[in-house]
Amino acid sequence: MNFNIYSDRQDKHLANFIVGYYFVQALNLLVKLVLGNFSWWTLASRGILIVLLLFALKPMISRKGIALLAVELLFAALFGYTFAFQFASLNDFGTIALNIFTVFIPMAIAIASIKDKSILLQRMYVASWPVQLILLYVLLARRGSSYSMIGGYTLVFQELIVMDHYSKKHKLYDLLMCAVDSIVIFLFGSRGPLLCIMTMVVIKVLLSPTLSRRKRIILISMSILLLGGVFVFYTDIINGLIILTNRLGYSSRTLYLLLDSRITSDSGRDSIQRRYMEVVRNGPVLGHGIAGGWLSSETYPHNIFLEMLVSFGPIFGVLVCVAISLVYFLAIIDKDQYRRRVSHILFAYSISLFLSDTFLKSPMFFMLMAIGLQSIPIKISSGEQIPEHRLS
Repeated sequence: MNFNIYSDRQDKHLANFIVGYYFVQALNLLVKLVLGNFSWWTLASRGILIVLLLFALKPMISRKGIALLAVELLFAALFGYTFAFQFASLNDFGTIALNIFTVFIPMAIAIASIKDKSILLQRMYVASWPVQLILLYVLLARRGSSYSMIGGYTLVFQELIVMDHYSKKHKLYDLLMCAVDSIVIFLFGSRGPLLCIMTMVVIKVLLSPTLSRRKRIILISMSILLLGGVFVFYTDIINGLIILTNRLGYSSRTLYLLLDSRITSDSGRDSIQRRYMEVVRNGPVLGHGIAGGWLSSETYPHNIFLEMLVSFGPIFGVLVCVAISLVYFLAIIDKDQYRRRVSHILFAYSISLFLSDTFLKSPMFFMLMAIGLQSIPIKISSGEQIPEHRLS
């Protein structure tokens, strides 16, 4: 068998595992939030991921077997520290640990193992269309509900994929789909996904190698004019949208926050984070370990840097934060166009970790770290050329 064909087949198996996770995630939301949970669905969804993982496991082991083992052992040690010193209960965080070992770490190693990242971008883009339709239906089917945080975040990741494709291909249907996604997220999602969208726009404007200075100035000027118009007619626009959505049987939390000038309200996060700063100041020098020192399994610090300080202490926590920032930066400026584009998608989504969620529940964080580590400018000769002919 031709080596390149065999290599491409392995890349496709690895990409299928990553893409399959998000497809199953969308189906999970459809089943649980709209159709009603079926007793057999949990087993079926896990079975799908297990099958995809089995196909991806061989190329992962052959290409990054040592890295897979090393990362698994690293997190085993980190969780071991947390549970050994009883900074957290295994009963409360067992599911989080299981997902990290069986899904998130393999996804990170899988994305690092893919030699031709254009294959991943292409499969992510193709899969994003049915996934977006499922998620749009999920959000729109919840009539009368104020908003869905998980639905908005799940949809925005797919929108970021399409935004990346539009920045490369400039297809009108990509732009229209992004507009639909943004409107639905704005009306029925939380505020965090909107920040992800804005982050992606900024990245593409500032870091695109194809945009001239003139085009950048034009785009920035148009954005300023648009924002100015929204500012001038702010109240009229919000009131009109509230009337329209109410007539359609929907209620938008974001619209009411905007109307009441509470869009920057932290929803109680400020008080939670002050308590976590006390945890850091009064805690052990080495920290409480990952998932350790939390107020509860659902009351995490809501800021990735603060979470690192809680986990690793004030000294090592700062070093970890610096390392993460450096890896993020190297990822989004990577010279390889496909690796850079994947990084833009993952980084734009991961900006939400500064407002909500925890890195322990975010496969995007693990994948971005994997790509960022690959972006470190150390030349390693492998004697193999990565194809440049594919465009996704």
